[in-house]
Amino acid sequence: MLRKVFCLIAVLVILPTFTATAAAERSSFLVFVTSGDQPTRYVTDIAYCDDANSTVNSDATEILNNGIHDDGGVVLPPDPGEEGKLTLLGIDSDGDGVRDDIQRYIYFTYPDDEKLRLGLTCYAKEFQGVLADADDRETSYEHAIKIARHRECLWYIKEMDEDVIDILNALLAEILNTHDRSIAYITYSDNLRGKNIRRFPQKEWKDSCSFDVDTTGGDQ
Repeated sequence: MLRKVFCLIAVLVILPTFTATAAAERSSFLVFVTSGDQPTRYVTDIAYCDDANSTVNSDATEILNNGIHDDGGVVLPPDPGEEGKLTLLGIDSDGDGVRDDIQRYIYFTYPDDEKLRLGLTCYAKEFQGVLADADDRETSYEHAIKIARHRECLWYIKEMDEDVIDILNALLAEILNTHDRSIAYITYSDNLRGKNIRRFPQKEWKDSCSFDVDTTGGDQ
């Protein structure tokens, strides 16, 4: 008589995590399941664990556009490839106002500096408007004023490090990576002839940032 044996193989890795309570710190355990039945509390991606920050966890609610992945995950759009170069504004599949290729470039170029990534993301988002409104003289001027504020923020973040110039030039080269985008930028620049853009004093550069620099991770 043949007997069929059904086996369920599950590999469980017990990972220590730590959460702070008002009374004291206590230890808890997170089960990372790679196969088999899954318990009610589990994660399928170890990136959703951050022992250094108890507010980042798989149960946290992701707050959109706050610059922090509250649930611990880093979600990037797919690489648009050559298809992303077919139109002036490219592909923005997640609707965050930044082209997918630029979003990926910023993250993979500066993975360990959240402040710089946020500053560059704000800069790149404004440049989408620069390209879209290149034929409008007055709107181009409005974009130029905001671009100036984003530059001041970046100078503040990098503590007047001259590397900011190279960082911005490298980003601009990625943004203007097609003929149509370069022509749009030239048109935008022509619209600024005769315009004066006030530069804020250095002591106010922190206020030029559109996010809370003090509570954001990075080098600053």
